Amino acid sequence: MEKWDLYNENREKIGKTIIRGEEMAPDEYHISVHIWIIDDKKNFLIQKRSQTKKSFPNMWSVTGGAVLAGETSKEACIREAKEELGIDIDMNKAKNLGTIKRKNALVDIWLVRQNFDIKNFVLQEEEVSLAKWANIIEIDNLLKSGEFTPSVIRGLQMCIEDLIKRKA
Repeated sequence: MEKWDLYNENREKIGKTIIRGEEMAPDEYHISVHIWIIDDKKNFLIQKRSQTKKSFPNMWSVTGGAVLAGETSKEACIREAKEELGIDIDMNKAKNLGTIKRKNALVDIWLVRQNFDIKNFVLQEEEVSLAKWANIIEIDNLLKSGEFTPSVIRGLQMCIEDLIKRKA
């Protein structure tokens, strides 16, 4: 049972918590994270969602989830990566690229520059069925074929913009 702190659109706590799945007012938001992990070869770590997931089952996506009550966005990144993939991400190698406002969610986009060996992953079966490294072209092909969750497209664009800025 996940408990979430609620915020207004300016990311100010409104002094209210809810249990995941409870109804929220249109002006109430919870915080989520999308974690884009990139290796030294400029490949992104993507994961295939479990076939039992309610939303986007069996589709490719990135690591992420809701920030729990009392937790920071950084802490949620560390927890979600550990839960879903069994990996320890180093938030000193992470950059918050910004926040995307969605219906009832403020989604923090994180770019983590870290190498991992997929052989060492321990996948959380109810969340993830597969993980792999993929380059931009592979991800684009998965998007075009409808195999990648569309909800993460803006986050990918933010990552690409950040990579281009670093080269300039």
